[in-house]
Amino acid sequence: MIADDGLKAAYDKIVAQFLADLKADGIELPTFLDTLLVAETERLKIRHFYKQDLDPLWAIMKKPEVMYARESGFKKSETRKWLNNQYTRYHKDGFGYFAVTLKGSGKLIGQAGLIKQVLNG
Repeated sequence: MIADDGLKAAYDKIVAQFLADLKADGIELPTFLDTLLVAETERLKIRHFYKQDLDPLWAIMKKPEVMYARESGFKKSETRKWLNNQYTRYHKDGFGYFAVTLKGSGKLIGQAGLIKQVLNG
């Protein structure tokens, strides 16, 4: 069900008041993105990828100068497959490549991490 604007505004007001009351009591709930956090530095946050990262990730991966080892950038469908591989790695191995974002803006600027690979059998 998709709520109309009036219902959404009423809901948002209730949630905002609830969160303000919790904060006044010294309780701050983590945001969804906070739950994905792996590490952070003074300037960066490193977190699990999630589905809303597809377009900003593709904006990076479609550039041939970024993906120079492939001789061309990724198509959007290839970026989606790459992203899905990370979800599989998170589930199977507990790690994979993670999103690297600027702490201040949350802008996705790249990826970093480790992956498990079998080479030569």
